[in-house]
Amino acid sequence: MTVKTIVTGATGFIGNLFVRSTLNNIDLICVGREDRKISNDLKQYSIENIPEQFLFDKVNVLHLATHYSKNINDSNKIKEANIDFGKSLLRRLNQDNILNFIYTNTMFVFDEKNQEHYYTKSKIEFAKIIKQFIDEKKISEIFLDNTFHISDTRAKIIPEIVYAVKDNKKNPIKNSKGYMNLTFTPDIITALTAELQSPTHINSRITSDVDVNIGSIFRFLKDVKDKKNFDSSILITEPSRYIGDHSIPPLNHNFLETNLYSNLANLILNKNHK
Repeated sequence: MTVKTIVTGATGFIGNLFVRSTLNNIDLICVGREDRKISNDLKQYSIENIPEQFLFDKVNVLHLATHYSKNINDSNKIKEANIDFGKSLLRRLNQDNILNFIYTNTMFVFDEKNQEHYYTKSKIEFAKIIKQFIDEKKISEIFLDNTFHISDTRAKIIPEIVYAVKDNKKNPIKNSKGYMNLTFTPDIITALTAELQSPTHINSRITSDVDVNIGSIFRFLKDVKDKKNFDSSILITEPSRYIGDHSIPPLNHNFLETNLYSNLANLILNKNHK
């Protein structure tokens, strides 16, 4: 018998890509803040309207729902999405029937500059709440950093750079000398899918082996646009700051990173990835 997987955040960036990629391979139950039709084949249920039969089945839970913002004025939205929604879900489900609970947290937890943001604190708080409801032996907590994909329209660094390059504008990112860790979203989805099939039940991370200079991302993508090809030497990288830091969880053993250069170049070349 196929184990059903409850997925939260199916209408969000990573959640939507996960659902599209796994719909034909995983028995999905999408749960969100409201009842809505996601596609011709899939419906999202509100917590209150999860069909009763699902509450008595053995299930996996992939908790992707989150609200990201560093704006203090968004504190209520963050609390509702990152804490209250998850608590309501945990209360609704039969904990004895949960086989595996996978929670995606943020690498901000390990970054001093971002630890004090309410977004980060909300993610930390909910990680503690999960353990009040569910046996830790059933929990896989996976930490993510910056993600990217051709479909990303969020107001974040990579989409902003892509828009600027396509519109022949200057680099919109002020901190062009900084470095960031980037992970291709389909690689994350592959790892999360494998985690559902072979859970580790430990804390782990899905991050790149390298950090990338932000200014060089703009120059690299501009060169791709101008030449319809890419010169990998333009993209400046250095070993990830996470490597060798024993205070940070290890890489998830299901994660395999694909080619960073071609994945970035395809943001401009418009080669689609499912």
